[in-house]
Amino acid sequence: MKRFVVDANGRLRWPWQCVLLFLLYFVLAAFGEIFITGQVMAILPDDRETAYLIADVLINTLIALALLLGFRWITGRGVADMGLRLPDADAAWKLAAGLGIGAAAIGLMAVLLSGMGDIFLRAGGQAGHLALHVLYFVSVSVVEEVLTRGALQHAIANAGHPWPALVIPSVFFGLLHLGNASVTALAVVNTTLAGLLLALYVHRDGSLWRAMGFHFTWNYFLSIVFGMTVSGADYARGQFFVAVLNRRTLFNGGAYGVEGGLLGTVVLLGLIGIEWLILWKGKGKAGLTPS
Repeated sequence: MKRFVVDANGRLRWPWQCVLLFLLYFVLAAFGEIFITGQVMAILPDDRETAYLIADVLINTLIALALLLGFRWITGRGVADMGLRLPDADAAWKLAAGLGIGAAAIGLMAVLLSGMGDIFLRAGGQAGHLALHVLYFVSVSVVEEVLTRGALQHAIANAGHPWPALVIPSVFFGLLHLGNASVTALAVVNTTLAGLLLALYVHRDGSLWRAMGFHFTWNYFLSIVFGMTVSGADYARGQFFVAVLNRRTLFNGGAYGVEGGLLGTVVLLGLIGIEWLILWKGKGKAGLTPS
């Protein structure tokens, strides 16, 4: 029975490590929603949007820090072993690459949808929430990457299973969005594909920087720059443009947004194909290797 729980080195086996990391995330998320959100709402009762943004930043920060500490306690490995090393020139280039790819992907889809008449882009009059939205989406990208591609992917890969490490956290990432408004089966599939793309980035880089950059600009450009729905959520204030949806189709994702549409599927599969080709040409010279 003991060998079922721990390996020959006395460490918890990776499935149990993942279970504990799941529990840590969900317990802290529930705690934050009950206590932190309630406290912030009490301070800002007349501005619910601002209150929710501030509360989510605080909750995401708490969870991210707890996961960094929890990963060390649960796996016996340091923060560097989950893909978070001190920033240097290489990290800066990877972060910049992620930021650029995410922004370009959303920009391409916005132009295509606008050109096809699925959406109409009108000026949004950016007002009041610029810094807060940046801080909010940074916190979202950090906590979700630390959980999935940081803690979970590395826990599995460090146990000697690099390919399951790509798939399992990606599926979990897709399932995390099941509770979102207007979610569909295709939306979950697309979110899983997005998770796989980010997992491939981490697999090749050996760090989270490119994945976090992509994650941030994907969400920020989708919701704030172009004013489209992101994972079923709309942001009523502070957008540079507002995308008016002219028709709801399987192609554009309807009420869930482009992440739930076939256009999103095509773009994500294209990016996955490019990354897979780079890995194949590199003949396995990936940065994330079991140790």
